[in-house]
Amino acid sequence: MTAPVISAREQLRAGVVIPAHPLALTPSRTLDERRQRALTRYYMDAGAGGVAVGVHTTQFAIREPRHGMYRPVLTLAADRDRLTARLASLERNLDDMTGSIKRQATLAAAAPKAPAPAAPTIAPLAMPASTDTAATWPGTAQTQAAAATPDPVPLPPTRVAAAPASEPVAEPPRKPEFGVDLGGAPTMDVLSARWAAVKANFGPLLTGLHPLATHDRRPGSTDFRLLVGPLPTAAAATQLCARFVAARVTCRTAKFDGQRLAQQ
Repeated sequence: MTAPVISAREQLRAGVVIPAHPLALTPSRTLDERRQRALTRYYMDAGAGGVAVGVHTTQFAIREPRHGMYRPVLTLAADRDRLTARLASLERNLDDMTGSIKRQATLAAAAPKAPAPAAPTIAPLAMPASTDTAATWPGTAQTQAAAATPDPVPLPPTRVAAAPASEPVAEPPRKPEFGVDLGGAPTMDVLSARWAAVKANFGPLLTGLHPLATHDRRPGSTDFRLLVGPLPTAAAATQLCARFVAARVTCRTAKFDGQRLAQQ
C-alpha cells in the first residue's frame, strides 16, 4: 500500500516549526555554500517543517542586488527540498513493489494443491490355522505324569537404571525487531532533545513506540543515532519512514537494538 502524501496545507494545519534560516558567511563576508547546506540539513533533520529564508532582521540586506546573495541562498534551500521530494518518491516506489510481491505470494498460497497419490493396499498373508491341542507321542503321557515337578528357579532382583538428568532446553533464537533511524547527535543529551522535538511534532505516528540510542557504526563517526520502535516487520518500518520523509524528516530503516534513551 502506497504511503499517503501529506500536502503543505495539511502540514500547516497539523502544526509545524518553520524557523528563520541563518546565513553562513566566510571570513571575507561571502556566502559559504557548504556550511549553508549544513544549516539547512540540520533544521530538516531536527524535524522542522521548513525554513524561512531572508526574513531575519539581520538578513534584509541580502535582498539588495549589489550583494547577490538572496537568490543563491534560496537555490540552496530549494535543492534540499528537491532532494527530499526525490527520496519520498523512491520510498513510495519501493512500497509499491513490496505490496505487489505480497499480493503475488498471497495468490500463490491460495492456489489449490494437487491431491497426494493414494498409498497402495497390501493384502495380508494367509497363515495356516493353529490347533490348541498338542500332539502326544504314544506312551509319553504316562511318563510325563509320573515325572516329578521341578522346583521353580528364583529370578534375580530387577534393577532399574537411574534416568539421566534432563538437559536444559535451549531457548529459541530471539525474533529480530525492526525500527527507524531518525538522525543523530554528538551527545546523549542532544539526542534526548532531538527525541523530544520529534515526539512533539509527530506524536500520533509514534504511538506505542519508544526510543533507543546506539553508536553510529560508520567509519570515523562518534555520533549517537536515534532509533524508534519496535516494529513487527521491515515493511512496517519502511511505511513509517515514508511518512517521515513526506514530512521532510530524514529517516531510514534499521535494526531496533541499542540502549534505553532517557526521555525528557
